[in-house]
Amino acid sequence: PDAPDAVPGYAFVYIYEDLHGHAEIMNIQEISYDTRPVYKITISPDSDAYLGFSCPESARAGETVILHTNAGVDDGDMYVSVNGDKDFGSFIVYGVYEFVMPESDVEVKYWVEGNGLA
Repeated sequence: PDAPDAVPGYAFVYIYEDLHGHAEIMNIQEISYDTRPVYKITISPDSDAYLGFSCPESARAGETVILHTNAGVDDGDMYVSVNGDKDFGSFIVYGVYEFVMPESDVEVKYWVEGNGLA
């Protein structure tokens, strides 16, 4: 039958058939796919590589992206910018930074500036 308002989708349909050929639907589990485009995350080539910085290679627009440093910095303050904007995201704990992925590819840069504590 024609269903003009139907929305296409996918589902697992679990069917039980007894030994006499009688069948019934036991469960329908819808499968959802995220159709938002995936955007690229690039680490700037002039970032301080010795910090052991890690982040995902891509994310969908609206997803929270978490960046980690794998090494401590005692004699400086670490800064992160996304597409040149220092205020794009925020630090959540020491060595962990997060931002919400925009609807575009991004370039992440990180660096350390001395804080006079060494």
